[in-house]
Amino acid sequence: GMITSMHIIVKADLETGYRAVNPANILFQTTPFDNDLVHHIRHLKGVRQAQGVFNMTLRVRSANGDWKPIEIQAVPDLDKKGMQINQVHLEQGVWPPGDHQIVVDDHKLEHLPTGVDGFIELELPSGKTRQIKVVGIVNDQTIGSTGAGGFFLAPIQGYITLDTLEWLEYPQKLNLLYVTTDGDSNDTEWLRQVANQVSNAIEDNGQAIYLSAIRATNDHPNRVYVEALTAILVLLGFLVVFLSGFLITNTLSALL
Repeated sequence: GMITSMHIIVKADLETGYRAVNPANILFQTTPFDNDLVHHIRHLKGVRQAQGVFNMTLRVRSANGDWKPIEIQAVPDLDKKGMQINQVHLEQGVWPPGDHQIVVDDHKLEHLPTGVDGFIELELPSGKTRQIKVVGIVNDQTIGSTGAGGFFLAPIQGYITLDTLEWLEYPQKLNLLYVTTDGDSNDTEWLRQVANQVSNAIEDNGQAIYLSAIRATNDHPNRVYVEALTAILVLLGFLVVFLSGFLITNTLSALL
């Protein structure tokens, strides 16, 4: 009974918490594009919201001195509109970051040499390094939602403004498109239909698509891990009940 109740409560909490951050139902990683494409996607049938970000992977010097990958998202108008899709929860410091500042996720935070108000060292594409100030720590429930490696294999996560891109030797462009849908956002077939429509619009605009993914609004990235653990606990629970009953029955039979 305890295991069953835990499963019901945890599953409901996962779905409620994930739905609250307005997760992306559709994701496309493409060649660089600008906001004109985002505005066009917003007016497509079935699309409720669309937001473009620039996603890049650099290397950061870790607490033990090694270089580790860090995935950084540059979000347009972060100081005005914020992240409309895949919202994050501030745990410490300030949000959003300013220019030449970064906010990091608490996922694998222990790998970084500093916390809020400290500086981390990034290695740029040219091989140069820059010191960037950490001004906040957030919790992002959508880490691992693309299915490429999942939550536990995801690298350190960071968030910056689009204006900081040039300082890190990148153009002020977008290469990742998040889309939420109207209608039943938990209907996989409906999500595929909208994704095909968005995909055609992207290709018609001259962009190449490198990665695409769909995910229902109630499908938390860690749901599979929770369900696997719960299944094991339920199986062990049934075995314990069966063996206990078997032991008591035989003991009482011997006493009688």
